[in-house]
Amino acid sequence: APPGDYLLSFSDFLPLPKMTEIDFLVISIIILSVFLEAKEGFFNSLKDLLSALGSILIGIITYQITYRLSSSFNLGIISFLVSAFGFLIIIYLVFRNKKDRGKSLFSRIGGGISGFFLGIGASLATLIILSLFFPVAVEEAKLGNKILDLLPKIYYLADRIDLQFPMLKNAYTKEWENWDGQFRERINFSHLDRSTCIQCRGKVRFEGYFRKGGALVSPLFICEKCGRKSDGCQTFEGFHKLYNKCPIDIAQKGMLLDCGVWANGVGVFPKGQCPVCGKRLLSDYRH
Repeated sequence: APPGDYLLSFSDFLPLPKMTEIDFLVISIIILSVFLEAKEGFFNSLKDLLSALGSILIGIITYQITYRLSSSFNLGIISFLVSAFGFLIIIYLVFRNKKDRGKSLFSRIGGGISGFFLGIGASLATLIILSLFFPVAVEEAKLGNKILDLLPKIYYLADRIDLQFPMLKNAYTKEWENWDGQFRERINFSHLDRSTCIQCRGKVRFEGYFRKGGALVSPLFICEKCGRKSDGCQTFEGFHKLYNKCPIDIAQKGMLLDCGVWANGVGVFPKGQCPVCGKRLLSDYRH
């Protein structure tokens, strides 16, 4: 066997969850959230729901300010975590002695509804974390996949409000990616609609966001002229956004380009002049 077969990963030391266990965990989280929030009553459950949303919003604002001042993803993420959890602690201290005294049937029903949405959010966060260690098990979970299908909708919402937030590097890495850390700034891929295809210089159409397994979500672009597919990397504008480099620079080294997410099966050299930086292959100058 190859030497690599003897290497153990972190997940080898953990019991591998089966599909039923992942779904059972999701159901348990939702039921527990509904039960606890119904017990708290509508006022407290609504406070918990708004606190969760508010902490995320405060964290995002703090991240954006920190990143713009420092240009550091690590500092931005730390500021996000500190401000988000700090906000939750403040809310808890302010409202800890204020209870929903009525505890009527309608109050409990309202609390249960709020708890359901909190449970969905908690389940989504749990599934994203589990997908890092048990990608196959999460992919096979029927209920888990239904909840993970919410992820593309979150991407659409982030595009609509043009939300700037760090994202993990794409799982399909190439040697020309030169990011210093594991994060990069989120790209509003809807803005890359009508970008220029590197194969035929036609215009690409943004088809939307699609899950590619587990918690991985990728945009899909299709060239209206030649049909070439990509996550944006097969366009001049998208390549610049993704890698902060021109595809001409990579092709000049003799490398054919194809998309690692939406493979076309055939690598190509960029055609013509880059509309972003004006570069073109040296072979184009000779011809």
